[in-house]
Amino acid sequence: MAEFLTSNTFLSFVGGVVPALFWLWFWLQEDNHPEPKYVIAGTFLVGAVSTFLALPLERYTQGFIPSGFYLIFVLALIEETTKYCATAWSAFSSKNYDEPTDAMIYMVTAALGFAAFENFLFLTKSFNADGMAGFLLTSNIRFIGATLLHVVASAFVGATIAAGFYRSIYSRIAWTFVGILCASGLHALFNFFILHNEGQNSPSVFVLLWASVIATFLFFEAVKRLHPQQQ
Repeated sequence: MAEFLTSNTFLSFVGGVVPALFWLWFWLQEDNHPEPKYVIAGTFLVGAVSTFLALPLERYTQGFIPSGFYLIFVLALIEETTKYCATAWSAFSSKNYDEPTDAMIYMVTAALGFAAFENFLFLTKSFNADGMAGFLLTSNIRFIGATLLHVVASAFVGATIAAGFYRSIYSRIAWTFVGILCASGLHALFNFFILHNEGQNSPSVFVLLWASVIATFLFFEAVKRLHPQQQ
């Protein structure tokens, strides 16, 4: 038992899941009408499981699309679409999905489940390759950077879904489509700047990321004020 608690797998699991649960608790404070815990837990788990769909699709895509921004965008599009599908399957069909704010809450929850498992995989790889030093460095980067990026992108999709909450089915589809495309573009831009500048512009990228987090708070506040007559 003691060996397991100090194993690479266990530490990577804790390093991937605990920060995601912290961010989940943090963002749930934005919900004025808390969702049932079992729906939140189910959405988080389905978001995590959805990585098993996204990762093979990404590996397949990398086999025939040349490196560059287009590939980065397609990979981001796969992840954002997968997170949306996970949310739609686990939460949007629930009777508890009954107000615009729920769209953002559920999208963020699925995104954090996705990020938790993705972080686990990255941390395991880093631990096995570089030991504890690599594990600590990667965990810090994933906690602040990658996890928040997933939250911001999915929250934006949730905000666009919320914008069409009281509209016709065709409007809701259009808003969702636009949201996924824009979130994928945002996701791809952050990844592009990080990958193609070898970390040199990381401080400025993180500043932009935190600015996006502030924008996410503003989206939440705007969505809370949506009512049928405003649509």
